Amino acid sequence: MGNKSYTHMAAEYDPLNWNVYFECRVYKIFIPIEIINYYFPRRLLAYSTHTQEDKMNRLYFLSREVGMITRTPFDDYIDHIPHLVPFGYVLEELSREIDATIRYNFVIADNYAIFIRMPHFRDRSSRLLCKHITISSRAPFVRYAGEIWYSRNGHFVVNNSSGTYRPPDRLIKQVLTFFHHLSPNAYFDGVSFRNRT
Repeated sequence: MGNKSYTHMAAEYDPLNWNVYFECRVYKIFIPIEIINYYFPRRLLAYSTHTQEDKMNRLYFLSREVGMITRTPFDDYIDHIPHLVPFGYVLEELSREIDATIRYNFVIADNYAIFIRMPHFRDRSSRLLCKHITISSRAPFVRYAGEIWYSRNGHFVVNNSSGTYRPPDRLIKQVLTFFHHLSPNAYFDGVSFRNRT
């Protein structure tokens, strides 16, 4: 079954979030773990600080017992989406965006990367479904998380904007090298989310 058929079928079972399934296009790419390990030898923990907010987030998102109650049909959709597209296809789709402010959230896990289109929803609940914690299938760790978008100068721009996994600035260079490995003819620029003005 192709991604479009799968999306349509999943949306049928979640009519309250119908628009999310079609506005937030999801692309999952299989990547051998050997390649992931080479570029990202360490894992990033979710909600790793000792703040009260992170403790509550760990309980809400990562606790097995609470997770059984708080999961949505969109979580199941993300968990079962097929690995059907190459990275070049994701870049092609991103470069076709008419609205230059559209970004894709992405997560690099142990053997795949997943990208989700982040449209300008008015309601907060729809945006929450597109967060890194959701597209990682509530993983307690990932290799990288951030945003990617297509700039007017023909480059893809990548940052480290993830409140869940908080990649340090030093990993931006690694993710650029990794993306260049996956798509050698594309141009990638990196920018720190924490240092922007």
